[in-house]
Amino acid sequence: MQYLQCRVVDANTGEPLEGASYYRESIRYASETDSTGYFEGYRISNGFNCRPRLKYHVEKDEYVPAEVEWKSSRDRRDTIVIPMQKKR
Repeated sequence: MQYLQCRVVDANTGEPLEGASYYRESIRYASETDSTGYFEGYRISNGFNCRPRLKYHVEKDEYVPAEVEWKSSRDRRDTIVIPMQKKR
């Protein structure tokens, strides 16, 4: 099982980004972060190498897109913070 729990924040202020779109590479419909910038996702993969890895793309107007990828060393750790930079 590959599981990610993430919080999307503004890189400069640390404030949560509500309504940021996130989607898996293999599934092209987007969901949005909640009022605290939070989202979670999982997938069940076969085999010992857990390939392909679970990956999410995150986008929000006026911000540079970001992505996060599941890694076995991070499995079962605290929420991953995804800082997003404002576009210039």
